Amino acid sequence: MVKNGCRIGGEQSGHIIFSKYVTTDDGILTSLKMMEVMLAKKKTMSELAVPLKIYPQVLENVLVTDKKAAQNAPAAQEAVPKVAEALSDTGRILVRESGTGHESKRLSV
Repeated sequence: MVKNGCRIGGEQSGHIIFSKYVTTDDGILTSLKMMEVMLAKKKTMSELAVPLKIYPQVLENVLVTDKKAAQNAPAAQEAVPKVAEALSDTGRILVRESGTGHESKRLSV
């Protein structure tokens, strides 16, 4: 977000960040900001959501004992480019460490 100068960011899990106000996700702030938009636009949440396009994704949590070692494992290093090639321009793959648990996350969209 900082690199691209974005003021709002989020993910499907519901984590929304408003960088003008906070540096982490905040459900109460997100609720207040959404109510602010609803009042300004005089629309319900369902009306505001009509143009929203949801893209399919697959998220897998893989339990590991050592997140760094799992990321650098030869099998992982070989698999990621193969999946990326298979997805071609129809999607992408992201493999990252969990920030909160003992797992690696694989996201394909």
